[in-house]
Amino acid sequence: TFVETYTGNPYDILVLSCPPQHGKSMTVTETFPSWYVSKYPDRRCIIACYNDDFAGKFGRRNKGKIDEYAKHIFGKKNKKSSDRDMEIADHDGGIITRGIMAGITGNAGDLIIIDDPVKNRMEADSSTYRERLWEEWENSIMTRTQAGTKIVIIQTRWHEDDLAGRVIANENFVEV
Repeated sequence: TFVETYTGNPYDILVLSCPPQHGKSMTVTETFPSWYVSKYPDRRCIIACYNDDFAGKFGRRNKGKIDEYAKHIFGKKNKKSSDRDMEIADHDGGIITRGIMAGITGNAGDLIIIDDPVKNRMEADSSTYRERLWEEWENSIMTRTQAGTKIVIIQTRWHEDDLAGRVIANENFVEV
């Protein structure tokens, strides 16, 4: 799989693009991080989306899966847990969830998931918002990477110059 394949790249980016209501968030963002940190309990996952409330929902859903399944499947459990921050007991790994503009500074990510960084067409059409989002990408998100970080961008493509479009055009190691 994408996260388990060592490429030797400093980071790898996977861009997933689907229309609204096609299950992309439920399949990836609400489920995958809890599996990832339960299987790899010393790795850290960052989830970012268009606002803190939505990020909290992703956090709650992953926390529920860790609480319900991680001990039975991987022998792991939560050490510290809230809607925004989870840590795996007796390990260094965990999950943090934030709104994309809320700041993730101070946290490294082995897996970074950006799910719908744009709320709607109005934000997508705003060149100001697209610039702010790109600055956040360059100055915050990319500075959280380390050797071998896997980044997944999941979004509806509302505009050709959206985050996914800029990443595809400007970054190396991108898989679409």
